[in-house]
Amino acid sequence: MKKHRLPILFFSIALCLAFFCLSFRMVRVSDDTMAPTFRYGQRVLVKTWGAPKRGDVVLFDTKGIRHPQIPNAGVRLIFMKRVIGLPGDRVIINKDQILVNDEPAGHPSSNTTATSPNSRAMYRDIQDLPHRDITVPEGQCYVVGDNLETSLDSRVFGVVPLDNIRGVIR
Repeated sequence: MKKHRLPILFFSIALCLAFFCLSFRMVRVSDDTMAPTFRYGQRVLVKTWGAPKRGDVVLFDTKGIRHPQIPNAGVRLIFMKRVIGLPGDRVIINKDQILVNDEPAGHPSSNTTATSPNSRAMYRDIQDLPHRDITVPEGQCYVVGDNLETSLDSRVFGVVPLDNIRGVIR
């Protein structure tokens, strides 16, 4: 009787492993734009199914995103950023805070501002940010890095199609 249970046990283990491998993947953080939440070189677990919620950290590819710092010649980059705006949300970038629907976004980078005089970002003056007051269109999201001083994100290149989301960091 116990001989019959062994194949079922192996099959169950194989099924669980297959589900885990198809539903999750490990990635290594490749820059400092999500510091202090995630550090360069850190490994994180990515859930590859489900829709992102406000506040989730996501991986997305750059397909369809146009900006001089993002190559267009068939090269797709994978970015890691935090979702702060979902379809219908109004996102406003002020000098010292990020507002979503007229409320503070609760962004984890509370010791930095949306633009900083010490910023290494491409746009140092709030007036130069091309996407500083936007209502997120249907099927899109607004993303920012936790390290606002170094992050190339929706403040610069605009909204990201939800179809480009490749996973949510867990």
